[in-house]
Amino acid sequence: MKTTSDGKVAGKITDHAVEQAEARFGVPRSEARSWIRERFARSKYITEIASEEGKPAKLFTYHRICFVVDPATNAIITVYHPRIYRPLHDKYEQMARRDLRKAETEAAKVNRKVAVQKAELEVERAETKLLHVRARSQAKKRAYQARINAIDARLAELDEESAQAERTRVQVAKGVAAYV
Repeated sequence: MKTTSDGKVAGKITDHAVEQAEARFGVPRSEARSWIRERFARSKYITEIASEEGKPAKLFTYHRICFVVDPATNAIITVYHPRIYRPLHDKYEQMARRDLRKAETEAAKVNRKVAVQKAELEVERAETKLLHVRARSQAKKRAYQARINAIDARLAELDEESAQAERTRVQVAKGVAAYV
């Protein structure tokens, strides 16, 4: 079996890896080898590691699944859920929470700006509507109506800006949940 430039192997899967996929991930034994192979194909190389006995190995991961590969035989030895390294996890949590605060501040800033602009536009719309009602000339009525339509379009754009800021804030909040 040959190791590719990124350290992946087109290799064998040990019986122990099959047993661990079944026990740790609930994969039926009959499907375990293909399950491991499919996920390992998408995995990313992390680093060289050593077992508790000091044997060297390569660590790969894909969507919260760790794969340990024996560099001598290019066989997938085991699969397991990653273990949380608390100090690193805490740093990621702090960074994620900081990003959430930024997103919340930005959403609040956008909402304030939008509220002011909408209020100003609504006043202008009301004044223009009054002029439209008072106008006698059809040309002036069309001009006022065109301005009212433009104001309505801008109001819709402002609503979309506000909604987009809220969607971004919610996406960041959901992302933070992975680190808390």
